[in-house]
Amino acid sequence: MSAEQEDERKIQFHAMDSSVDDFMIRRPPLRRWQTDDFRPRRRRDEPSSRPMRPVTLGTFLRVELTRDYLLEQDEDRFTAKREKIYSFFKIPREVEKFMAYGFFQCADSFMFVFTFLPLRFAMALWAILVRPFQHCFGQLGLLKPAEVCDALKGIILLVCCLAMSYIDTSMMYHLIKSQSIIKLYIFYNMLEVGDRLFSAFGQDTIDALLWTATEPRGRKREHFGLVPHLLFAVIYVFLHSLLVLFQATTLNVAINSSNKALLTIMMSNNFVELKGSVFKKFDKNNLFQVACSDVRERFHLFVLLFIVVLQTMKEYSWREERFWVLLPDCMVVLIAEVFVDWVKHAFITRFNELPVDVYRDYTTSLAYDTAQTRQRHAMSDHSDLVARRMGFIPLPLSVVMVRVLMQAVHVNSPAAVILLILAYICLASFRILNSLIILGKACDLMTTFESQQTSPEKPLTPCASPILDHSGPAILTNSNVTIASLGNLNESLLLEARPLSEDESQETPPESENEDEEDLYNLSGLSTAGSGCFRSWSTGSSSNQSTYSVSRPWSRVSRHRWRESTLNDRFEAAKTAWPVPLIEAAFLPEFKIGVSMNEQSFELLGSLASGSYGKVYQVRKRDTDEEFALKVLSKSQLISESGVNQVKNEVGIQSMCGHHPFILNCPYYWQSRKKLFIVSEFMPGGELLALWQKYGALPQPLVKIYIAELALAIDFLHNAGVIFRDLKLENVMLDGAGHLKVIDFGMAKWLKYGERTRTLCGTVRYMAPEVVSMEPYGHAVDWWSLGIIAYCLITGEVSNNFD
Repeated sequence: MSAEQEDERKIQFHAMDSSVDDFMIRRPPLRRWQTDDFRPRRRRDEPSSRPMRPVTLGTFLRVELTRDYLLEQDEDRFTAKREKIYSFFKIPREVEKFMAYGFFQCADSFMFVFTFLPLRFAMALWAILVRPFQHCFGQLGLLKPAEVCDALKGIILLVCCLAMSYIDTSMMYHLIKSQSIIKLYIFYNMLEVGDRLFSAFGQDTIDALLWTATEPRGRKREHFGLVPHLLFAVIYVFLHSLLVLFQATTLNVAINSSNKALLTIMMSNNFVELKGSVFKKFDKNNLFQVACSDVRERFHLFVLLFIVVLQTMKEYSWREERFWVLLPDCMVVLIAEVFVDWVKHAFITRFNELPVDVYRDYTTSLAYDTAQTRQRHAMSDHSDLVARRMGFIPLPLSVVMVRVLMQAVHVNSPAAVILLILAYICLASFRILNSLIILGKACDLMTTFESQQTSPEKPLTPCASPILDHSGPAILTNSNVTIASLGNLNESLLLEARPLSEDESQETPPESENEDEEDLYNLSGLSTAGSGCFRSWSTGSSSNQSTYSVSRPWSRVSRHRWRESTLNDRFEAAKTAWPVPLIEAAFLPEFKIGVSMNEQSFELLGSLASGSYGKVYQVRKRDTDEEFALKVLSKSQLISESGVNQVKNEVGIQSMCGHHPFILNCPYYWQSRKKLFIVSEFMPGGELLALWQKYGALPQPLVKIYIAELALAIDFLHNAGVIFRDLKLENVMLDGAGHLKVIDFGMAKWLKYGERTRTLCGTVRYMAPEVVSMEPYGHAVDWWSLGIIAYCLITGEVSNNFD
């Protein structure tokens, strides 16, 4: 091919005219480009054809002095680093909030031993003397479990105080003071390690004693008797008290010594703690244990310093100038402890990427513990719960305090007796005030936590349009079923399905027939004493009206109980008395204690399915000849995998909403010693998934009926304050007539209409976008899942496009 022909084949790009005819606007001429000018871009690894300019020293210096850079090109990373720095400096404040609340809880447990335990011990002794005679005349029973526990604690305290009175503290002081500094440093570290080991082991000893003394009789004997357990507990408390006395004496020597080297070395030992804590991997739960241990350590050190001050002031005849000499050293020890805690927690959260809010969660956890122990039938005393949570056991420290007070204060005159009585009254008053403060703070924390769990949407007005238009035309062609006719099912099941009028909103709930069923403390009555923190946790307050009842029609569920605890309060009256075994008490009150399947008049017909928690059987009730599905679950498996709340929540929702024709009913459920038994309706039609897999796309008239039935079920659940969160083909079953029923409420939860939650749960194919993106979501996610089901039933396929 000639060069001229080749030029003709080239694509020419000519310049436009330099002017526009209509407007006479001058434009710059465009270059002419040919296809030969378009060449592939040179790769970076290919050498450049142009020669490189030589770089001189002057050019290098000029570039170093004038080169520019923009941090905004990596804006996200620098913003995150700045937030980390801000969080680092916020940690001490959040740590101190948690420490202060835990410190007051330890103080409450410690002061209980000196104020209310002697009174309860005296009442228990009186009951021991009087109850046998009253029991002979059939008036009262024997001792209550709480009285037995108080009597045992009082015996342990008296025996250990009597044994400690024979310990010569002066000889102990001079024996320790005669040792060298390095020996005392090693000895103090050994005492600190021993104190932690005793604290980890001691509460189990006391719990074993209390359970041995109060467990129900008639069981097989698999343990030692009460006397060996009591003897073992007395030995433990005495040895731990002796160790604490050695700690206090060693600290006394360090503070009162003319050579401050020992005190400096002991304070520097706190910084060694940083090496063992900061550079380790911690998750949220492990850090909680470390924080609780620091609370206990701080209160323990505070009491030790108080003992040192008492011993020193007694030796110097209570001269005021000696107190001002002691105060700086004691403050230095406390400040060093606080500073080390700040640095330790700041760097632990920094290295482990833990948020600042984690300490608020820890404080809320302590608040829930406080609320649980203040019920009428609590499972343990508050001091015992503090001991289990923080490792703080008040009995050994109380024995040492009694020993020091007996040596420092002599009661040998009527005036001294009066002063002792006044001191007891002041201490009891301070303990009551402290209890009110921590209770008020607990209620405030729980209220804040519940309000932060959900981010409320814009409140709905009573005249908000319903999700289903019951008055619309019939859309289910080729059938006699319409949305309007199906909607009447919900209207008949929702009692008085309308917004409340003013007269009804002012209606007060009925009073309880049995006052013993109410909580021990009417928290609303303590609002003034508790700094106004008890305002929303009263179980009998009529002013705590939910906005749910105003914005949505009341269903049978919300009318079922006057109290709001069904939807809101997770901490109503205690579930059981303490002597009930934990494996049974964990499932109360939803699962009543019953018997096995055969003794409940059920006849086994066959096995339907099996899973990780248990099996499902087909059974027949002998008296009515009805067929049911019986689910038998292992309680130990549920407890080990933290499934207790899930199964209780599932049964509670299903039993209260199962009267709807399109929701699976759960008429019977109970527990035996090792198993849970849940009886539900038998669905012979199987899962909707099996029908869909067999036939693919279903006829549109049938799909319309199915979608209408599911829509009515979901709408009823939403009206009842339930969000389902796991609507899918597998969770819909067919009865004998071919109608649908919604099953498996494991992911469902109580959620008032208009509120939101954040939990990521469900099946990915059916999840709404806000659930997948971990944003706050409400009841609308169930309608998204219903739309996915409709798509599957109509098209016969499921979308795999997760983008």
